[in-house]
Amino acid sequence: MTQLRARTRIGPDPLAVDMPELVHEFEQMIESIGSHVVYVRLDKRRKHDCWDSVRQQSAGLDLCPECYGMGFEIAMERHLARNWFPSPGGAQSQAYTQTWPGMLMDAYTVVAFKPVVRPQLGDLVFRVEWDKNTGLPLNLLEALEIRKVNDMREEQGYLVYYQCYATVSGVNRVVVEDLLRKETRIRVID
Repeated sequence: MTQLRARTRIGPDPLAVDMPELVHEFEQMIESIGSHVVYVRLDKRRKHDCWDSVRQQSAGLDLCPECYGMGFEIAMERHLARNWFPSPGGAQSQAYTQTWPGMLMDAYTVVAFKPVVRPQLGDLVFRVEWDKNTGLPLNLLEALEIRKVNDMREEQGYLVYYQCYATVSGVNRVVVEDLLRKETRIRVID
């Protein structure tokens, strides 16, 4: 009877499975060579005050600096991330998006996060240079929008990290950089 339960059980038994060694290795790697980013989490259930229900869009970044022109309530967090490398514009990218005939595909930037981040589609990632004295963002290096999220799990089903494919975001970089320098809502997570 115990063999039958073991075969039909969904997922690992949390009492029988210890944290895998791969999780420890990933955490050590991201803490040693990772960089801090500003993660902008969009709450798509709650529209911001600048949302225009007739046009179905926000007022824009220049008119509404509170939501960074996204039209939704946002939460800003500081997280460690790693694997900043662009994927090739052809083979790997074609698996995630389709393009119109005659248009070139943009390369994706692959970003790895710890499981505590729990990234979602449409969230923004700001790669920034940090001021060592104040701990606030100094310069915006890159603004990315998450397009695909893969949860990378070990054999036993334990979540090791999130692998996100992101493209360059359409936000106004100059305005965002100016806003980030004055931002006081960034929660430090790790």
